[in-house]
Amino acid sequence: MNSITTTSFHKQKQKKAIEVNQLFKKYGEKVVLSDVFFNVYYGTIHGFVGPNGAGKSTTLNILTRLVSPTSGEVYVEGRSVVDDPYFNESLGFVEAEPKFPDFTVEKYVKTCGYLRDIPKEEVLQKLTHSPLNEFGSKKCSELSTG
Repeated sequence: MNSITTTSFHKQKQKKAIEVNQLFKKYGEKVVLSDVFFNVYYGTIHGFVGPNGAGKSTTLNILTRLVSPTSGEVYVEGRSVVDDPYFNESLGFVEAEPKFPDFTVEKYVKTCGYLRDIPKEEVLQKLTHSPLNEFGSKKCSELSTG
């Protein structure tokens, strides 16, 4: 099994934004993550480094609650990813490959607002006042992920 390495590019601060303890994930008999632990502190930048199959995507999918861990603890801003359904109120995540490539940016933002129970009018108002607004009619697949 490969391992994941997290790399910090700034000095670590005292307060934890993300805390991962003894994270373990298994698909059937295949162990994908074993005893993964790390902290991300406010004001720092981190990157996941590792070969294909090391568990980088699985870890991020657990952090965003797209996948449930087999065991372990994961906290975002002190809120349990497993136990707190509202843990991600201030979390944003953009994958390299869009999940809805045929959605326009506006439709994607409206859908995200809908999933978070934000009124459509409020979402559109915020989009209008955002630099993202100039890309509103572009398909997500047309945007750079860099």
